[in-house]
Amino acid sequence: MSRRRLALLLTLTCGAPSLAHGGTFEGSGSSFFLGNVASMTGGAGVAVLEDADAAWLNPAGLATVRRSSLSLNANAFMLRLRKVPDYLVFSAGDERSTSDLDSRQLVTAPTAIVSVRKLSEHVTLALGLHTPRSDQTSSDHKIRLNVPDEDGGQLLFDGREQSNFRVLEHRVGAALGWRASRWLDLGARVSVVYLSTQERYRATESERSNTDGTTPPTDVYMGTSGGSFEQSFFGLAATLSARARLPGRWQLGLVVRSPVMVVYDRTAETSDDAFVAGSAADGTLDAGYDYQSSNAREGEGVWLLGETRVALGLSHPLGQGWFAVDGELRLATGDGVWAESAPQTWDVRAGLYLPVHDKLHIGAGVFTDRSIHAAAVQARDAQVNYYGATLGAVTDKRFDTSDGGTLVVRTTVALRYAAGLGTVVAEQYDAAANQWQPQPRSVVFHEVSVQLGSAIHF
Repeated sequence: MSRRRLALLLTLTCGAPSLAHGGTFEGSGSSFFLGNVASMTGGAGVAVLEDADAAWLNPAGLATVRRSSLSLNANAFMLRLRKVPDYLVFSAGDERSTSDLDSRQLVTAPTAIVSVRKLSEHVTLALGLHTPRSDQTSSDHKIRLNVPDEDGGQLLFDGREQSNFRVLEHRVGAALGWRASRWLDLGARVSVVYLSTQERYRATESERSNTDGTTPPTDVYMGTSGGSFEQSFFGLAATLSARARLPGRWQLGLVVRSPVMVVYDRTAETSDDAFVAGSAADGTLDAGYDYQSSNAREGEGVWLLGETRVALGLSHPLGQGWFAVDGELRLATGDGVWAESAPQTWDVRAGLYLPVHDKLHIGAGVFTDRSIHAAAVQARDAQVNYYGATLGAVTDKRFDTSDGGTLVVRTTVALRYAAGLGTVVAEQYDAAANQWQPQPRSVVFHEVSVQLGSAIHF
């Protein structure tokens, strides 16, 4: 096989778009339910949740907080199992080599730390750190082909491509709840947002060919390609909310979340490519190449990232507990996550919160987490919708203090499972046609997590 064809195979293997260049495997872009009770009820409770949970879900719920508190909500672990069969396919004549994408990631992250303090009878302030997103996907593809070359000999091709993609988002801010009247609570939150994405990739290849089909090979070709791509954003986001008490003990909650107003962003890229080619018979080097580069650039101006989200919730008492149903609408935008257009999507959540006795409550919920990405049509695009359920319990321990007060320590354990159903576009390289072809694959992903939380009310 000629040098030209050998080099072309390496270019295609290493130059194929990476996992992160299409849609990610997330749903709505929210990795966790932020809040101790919300983690039990499938994220439902826009109309009813109070205390630290309200600081994220609906700041208006802070208005009726009775005691100051400090809340810690930690995601002990989340196991993500993502497999795409035949994610990369190489074919040359009758020879065919395939590689699955099989990513198994264990993600740990503290999801929320919130301090709640009553400023007056009708006003409550909350300060908090929230981590709504923490996701990681890795891939490791190996391709091996042994095919006749154009000179009548044999070509043995060994290739490997590895990549790792991660996204992380933190929000630090203040939320305020105000009891405007007997029937109405109002709330607002302002947050500083930090969002980062990081991708690293590495591809290696070795090719050996000869003219008579015997060993040792007469020609050898080896190459590597690697690099990284990182983006970071700093911005501001705002939330406005309300909660109304209706006749018949119903409660209605409304929350509007703004996109992130990015005020600073930075992109950094590195690459390192090299190859050598020569004759194995006499050890001569016919060609060689080694190229390294790096660059970084900062954005200019202010722009919007993400979508406007509107959530509406309804709740009603159920014995000494409650049930709630929420719906969230994400408005379509021409400048969505990853600077792509984002379609209009929606999600539904429903949950129950019930007392077993005065020191133990249980919660359960169901939810959807639908993709914010457009339909998957290009190579390595993904559109995956998640459907799941939660179950958890919270216990209270009370301690008398020296000043005659009571200290309440609340501990929460919640389980979450979600199945992701959708489409991922794989790739197939046809050597005869010398081109890549997109190949849609139906997938089923799995996510299992345990969330642990604690809160001190004083």
